Amino acid sequence: MRTVLTSLLAAFTLSLSAQGYSFPNIGQPEAQEIRAAMDTVFAAIGRGHVPSELISGNQKELTREMLEYLKSRMGESVAHEIINCYPLDTQVYRVMVACRIADSLRQIFTLDVELRQGHATVDLPLWHDTRNWSPAQVGTIRYFYDHDFDPNAARDFDEFNRQIANKLGLPAEPFDFYLSDNYQQIMQWLGLTYDSQTAGETRDGFNIEQTIFAIQHNEDFSHDLVHYYVYKVRTGPRNSYAEEGVAYYWGNAYYPDAKSRMITLERLKTDLRAYLSVHADVDLLTFFRQNQRGVFGPAKEVSVRSTLSGVIAEYIEKKYGTNGILQLLNCGAGEAHYFEVTRSLVGINAVNFNTRIRELLEK
Repeated sequence: MRTVLTSLLAAFTLSLSAQGYSFPNIGQPEAQEIRAAMDTVFAAIGRGHVPSELISGNQKELTREMLEYLKSRMGESVAHEIINCYPLDTQVYRVMVACRIADSLRQIFTLDVELRQGHATVDLPLWHDTRNWSPAQVGTIRYFYDHDFDPNAARDFDEFNRQIANKLGLPAEPFDFYLSDNYQQIMQWLGLTYDSQTAGETRDGFNIEQTIFAIQHNEDFSHDLVHYYVYKVRTGPRNSYAEEGVAYYWGNAYYPDAKSRMITLERLKTDLRAYLSVHADVDLLTFFRQNQRGVFGPAKEVSVRSTLSGVIAEYIEKKYGTNGILQLLNCGAGEAHYFEVTRSLVGINAVNFNTRIRELLEK
């Protein structure tokens, strides 16, 4: 792997230095500095560590984390070239780099390069593109927006942040929350202008530690906030059955409906009851294992398994409180461990799954 990575970085450096982009309206000394800066930064990304001295601005940690995340998106691209470069401000330039395998375009990375007294640093487009956005501090959450801010929804999310942290015995942490319109906008801010694997996707949000980027301009990020705090209290391997169920129950189904409203477990239970009234012969265990999406509910991404796991999580919390939820979350990976803990806590296993889930839905 080390030999392959060295070859990739060598190919990248040669490609940047040899390709013919002419940097119109940019002087030759600046053009050389920009090329050298991009060589250095992408070599650092390839090594998995970007030193602070290569990063501009005051948000160095977030910028570094995102740049290092980009390594996982570079894949095996071996041909890199600067395809666009233009000034944003005095001695600040936006630079786009295309990454290809053979003749196939895989990614376009975009970074802002600042030249100061012979020293070049880079930054994410995020900071320049949102520099005129309005801030709003709502309890533990600092929102940034350029249009359509709902203070009531923001207060609800702040309260949720406090409640979930308290349930798990943790302090409520502060978050910066950018009200992005769609996933493509988020990725462009974070340096990934184009990715062949996610081209056209719009309905996801994103977070890096304590910075949140909204799911289609929604002030609520409760689903992934559950994951954020659960990670801090989980003592063993992650069980996706359990954790996604708790995120559906405590939070929501992540994706909004057609009116941009988040989808609660209560709403999904109502939709599931309606579905089962028409499809009475459905085998719920098969339903659970296949984990189809969009079978019921107001969004095509709604997970059958996470809905059913959410129903079980709700029942466990009613009987045992947060301690029961912690036992569920720490059951170990896989279906067998999941059913072992649900059988132990509330008597639900693969054999009686159909009967017990239908009983819970009727309550």
